[in-house]
Formats: sequence, C-alpha cells, structure tokens
Amino acid sequence: MSNFIIDKEEFEKYKSKIGKIFPEYTSFEKNNFNSNFKYFIGFDFDYILEEIFFEGMIAFLNKIKNDKLIFYTLDPSPENYFFTYFNKYSAFELGKHSSYEDFNDIIYKDPGESTLDSIGINSNEIALFSKSDDWTIIGSRDWEIAIAGFTSSEIKEKFIQSFRNKSDIFTTIKEQVEILDDILKFNDNIKNEYLHLVENYKDRD
Repeated sequence: MSNFIIDKEEFEKYKSKIGKIFPEYTSFEKNNFNSNFKYFIGFDFDYILEEIFFEGMIAFLNKIKNDKLIFYTLDPSPENYFFTYFNKYSAFELGKHSSYEDFNDIIYKDPGESTLDSIGINSNEIALFSKSDDWTIIGSRDWEIAIAGFTSSEIKEKFIQSFRNKSDIFTTIKEQVEILDDILKFNDNIKNEYLHLVENYKDRD
C-alpha cells in the first residue's frame, strides 16, 4: 500500500526533478515547462482523481516501461504546509501494479486530524510524473484545467493511445477553455485570463 513520503532525502529527489521540469515556476497559467517540452494537451482537472484516468496512466507507464507514477503537490507547499503540520510530505509514488483502490486510499487519506486535509480535497496545484523526462502533467483546481506536456509528438501519441476509448477526455488547451466558458459563462476579465493561458500553452516550434 502506498503512503506519503516521510524521508527528506527521498522527497528532495522528487523536488529536484520538479525543479528541472519547471525551472522558474511562478504560476500555473504562465507555462513554466522547460524548453524541452513542445506539445501540450488539456483536460478537466477532476479527471485526475477518477478511475478511468488512473487506468490510462497505468497503461501509459507500461507502454513506456516505467515502474512508478509520482504524485506531487505544488500548492499547498509539500514542505511549508504539509510537512510543517503533518510531519510528512504531500507526495507519494504508485507502482505500475497498483490498483485504483490503492490510489483512492492515499489520495483521500487523512494526513493528521481531518480528511479535509487529504490531497484529494486540499490540493490546488499538483504534478504527476515518472522517471521519464519526456512527459509531465500539471493541474490547477482553481483554473479547473490539467495540462499534459510532452517533449515529442511520439510520446504524446503514446500517452493518448494509452487511454483507448476514453482518449476523448483530452483536447487542445483552447478547446478545454471553450468547454469551461460554455459551462461557467466567463465574464470579460476571466475570459482574458484564460486567453493568456491558451496563448502560453501553444505548442512550441
């Protein structure tokens, strides 16, 4: 069964990788992926917590021959918030043979005194990655969008194909924003903020 990372050295290893993926991280909408990431697709943030997404991620891990999926909370801070209050980090790993029940248990696990502090409820920005340097997912609950970034069109296609008949959950960033606008009816100010996000996450030449 998976558990939160408590060892500082192990946590620092994953923190270092996050620093390489997002070398100058400031905020979700600015696209802080390093320059190796060229291709981006979007999907609803809430899918990250669902079984169809988990199954696709496990299939993707097997396809790229990676053994572990790392779940890492960017906000609240895994150090300044989570470790300070609970003496553990809001990061964990799942093996490729893990079940959705394993994931669900850890994502909604009470880290201290209340399930309201579980990652599934009290997380705003999260990242998912593996040992591969060719893909990463970042998601924002506030923006209601998650974005998968890839270093090549080939790895992007492997990712999408891993979800088989559920791959229609993925869209361009522009299309995902349009879906949100249809549902939430953005005012002009919010719409402009999302247009900046779309511009920032255009595929790179």
